[in-house]
Amino acid sequence: MDWLKNITLNLHAAGPAAVLCVYLLVVGAVGIFANGPATFSVVGILAMLGPILIGALAQRM
Repeated sequence: MDWLKNITLNLHAAGPAAVLCVYLLVVGAVGIFANGPATFSVVGILAMLGPILIGALAQRM
């Protein structure tokens, strides 16, 4: 996948907003580009990580 090596992400958000933006981008990218037997494991891990991440960030505010 050489065509993905030059992608950069320029976020103007900081702190918890940046973490949530990157998390949503990762979930979207996995949903679009992933296939194969490991996809279900990755989606499951991301699905468990989401509420944990949101809960941890909510405690910091």
